[in-house]
Amino acid sequence: MAAFIADVQSADQIPVIAEPLFSGMDALVELHPVMSLDDLKKIIPQAIVEANSYRY
Repeated sequence: MAAFIADVQSADQIPVIAEPLFSGMDALVELHPVMSLDDLKKIIPQAIVEANSYRY
């Protein structure tokens, strides 16, 4: 079993990183995307606006 951490700038980079593991190494791959505190602070106001827009 092995683990590695990759800093991806956007979710569309995940398949580029994971695909060689699936096909080339026949590996079982589990992904656990996380956000830094700074990323979370940036997205919270946007998420609140979007959540409120679904109410009406």
